[in-house]
Amino acid sequence: DSYGMRLSVLWQASDTLTGHFKLYTAESDSLGDLPYGIGYNPGQTNVLGIPTRLSLVDGRELSEDEIESDSGNRYFTATDGFSMTWTLDWGDWTFTSITGYDEADYRLNPFDCDGTILDLCAIKYDSRSESFNQDFRVAYTGDNFHFVGGIYFGTEKVVTQNTPDFFG
Repeated sequence: DSYGMRLSVLWQASDTLTGHFKLYTAESDSLGDLPYGIGYNPGQTNVLGIPTRLSLVDGRELSEDEIESDSGNRYFTATDGFSMTWTLDWGDWTFTSITGYDEADYRLNPFDCDGTILDLCAIKYDSRSESFNQDFRVAYTGDNFHFVGGIYFGTEKVVTQNTPDFFG
């Protein structure tokens, strides 16, 4: 399941001042792909010597369209944010301010990294981020001269907690 929404408003505050505002949100909660264990050792076995293309449930050979897994991967992403742009025209000069803020979540729980029905390897990924950006610009347009300059500041905080699970 997923959704995304955005609201955008353009406001002509005066003949010389314009504001552009955007709010957005999005979320996706979907099933992920599963690893396809081919076995890199003799007899298509994994590091424990277990054949990866034989069913550990009933002993038959798995077709190329089948996989056995001890867990299904679930991907989750979400983001919320806004941006705001102000533009002031003053004769040959244009002053612009752009501000942005975002929050995001990402989870992959769990990721079956061994590609078998055995509980050998799974990793849970979990991260959250928050960012803020500010840009100030000035532009000049004359008959024979054009100029653009500005300053920018950005900060981002990312907190990640990955949880590996080896051998159950």
